[in-house]
Amino acid sequence: MPILASVPPIAPPRSRRRRRRGSGRGFTLIELLVVIGVVGILAALTLSLSSGARERASLDRAQAELAVLATALESYRSVYGSYPDVSADPSDFYDALTGRLTPTGEPDNRRPFITLEGLAVDERTGQLVDPWGMPYHYQSYRAGPREGYWLYSRGRDGVHVSPAPGGAYDENADENLDNVSLTR
Repeated sequence: MPILASVPPIAPPRSRRRRRRGSGRGFTLIELLVVIGVVGILAALTLSLSSGARERASLDRAQAELAVLATALESYRSVYGSYPDVSADPSDFYDALTGRLTPTGEPDNRRPFITLEGLAVDERTGQLVDPWGMPYHYQSYRAGPREGYWLYSRGRDGVHVSPAPGGAYDENADENLDNVSLTR
């Protein structure tokens, strides 16, 4: 046997050899772009759904806060015989519900009609504010023997049509569609 026949062939240098891993196929640019597009679409859907959930949570919070305020108003009425009249100064609504103001406008240190935990108060104006940072609106009325009140938030857009004298609050007016209201 010749000597040269038993020598194995010389392998090409390492840099020239192609290594194949797995199936031997990588991702193409098109495949990567498709995946990035799908991830982008899913992210956009998630963000739009979460903003809707945040808005619904703000509406629910405003309704719950209005219910708390209504309970406090009824407690105030059971003690003083009428709802607070705050037509002169809207911040008197806060003072009346916290027991610091009587119907005659005199200071009082009575037990509060409301617990302010969880309710926001604008320190500058002294008014209770809704989840959008705007003040709640309160107006009491007396129509003959009947008395009541309007209590509402202007909603996210801050626009509203004021209730008409005599009890007509149009919650279906375009400006009032996002308002949260409670009347008695």
